[in-house]
Amino acid sequence: MRSLIYGCGSLGTVLGALLTEAGEDVLLVSRNREHVRALREHGASIEGGLSKTVSVQAELPEKMKGPFDMVFLMTKQLDNQASAQLLKPLLALDGAICCLQNGIPELALRGILPDEQILGGVIPWSATYQRPGVSRLTSPGDSVRFTIGSPFAKAPAALERAGGVLEKAGKVEVDEDILSMRWSKLLVNASISALSSSLGLPCGGVTHDPKFQPLVLRLLKECVDVGRAEGISFRSVNGYPIEKELYITTEEELLPAQKKLPSAFDSIRDSVSSVLQDLRRGRKTEVHAISGIVCRTGREHGIPTPFNDRVVYVIEQIEAGALPCAPGNFHEYESLLDRPI
Repeated sequence: MRSLIYGCGSLGTVLGALLTEAGEDVLLVSRNREHVRALREHGASIEGGLSKTVSVQAELPEKMKGPFDMVFLMTKQLDNQASAQLLKPLLALDGAICCLQNGIPELALRGILPDEQILGGVIPWSATYQRPGVSRLTSPGDSVRFTIGSPFAKAPAALERAGGVLEKAGKVEVDEDILSMRWSKLLVNASISALSSSLGLPCGGVTHDPKFQPLVLRLLKECVDVGRAEGISFRSVNGYPIEKELYITTEEELLPAQKKLPSAFDSIRDSVSSVLQDLRRGRKTEVHAISGIVCRTGREHGIPTPFNDRVVYVIEQIEAGALPCAPGNFHEYESLLDRPI
């Protein structure tokens, strides 16, 4: 087995280090020249939940050579179609691409690759890019795990190969309904990660602060309503039944749900989302592939999503330089809280 991590940022650096340490033949690819140079010269270093440095193979995209039996796609989703076109000729005859990204990224690969060569994976742990060659695992060391599946066709052989690689880094679960698992992770990304990013805060900044907790719950409600309209059966995330415990339908349910938020999401309290990392670097974010999915799908079903619409708007304004990336952006949301649940 020869594997490729395409888009070796914060998460990819951690994954590449762990797989290489376990003896896997894996190439880490990034467009960041300084990052690639550091990986090649000093190895991939993990701080935080784990502490280690591992010598790895690393290259720039223009220098990678196939074939690869398994590609783990970890770039920004804005590039998925172009990435699939680039990677297709580098796949082995029975190779596959496994999207380890947020949102529903596999949709962009359809029509470029056969359905049985498209896999998806959900990562419940988080990491932050520190500097070239170094990532900080912001989740506990034992939280590294994966849920993988084939969203469009039965692909047992490809799933077995992907699982065989990923299990060298952490526990792997195969889910026959990976799209439901995708939407379950989207609950966290849309209601916590995107919101906290729009306020310039780590995830715990919104889950642990009563001022912002009602926003989290209103965003979560919209995501559940839209997902249910899509026929999604929401799952537990990291063992916590988010939909069951935090979905609200009345004002009376708001305060009890708020009290559950800190303990429910304490494991990601210090996590800084990839959206916020991009905002801090002045880069285009993936908000349209996260909150935007809720908004677009809501419109398809005639379900209003004013809170998710506002998150998209605020982040767009930050990207354009019209708003700061700061907690003061709460004023953009205050009027929405007067809307009935």
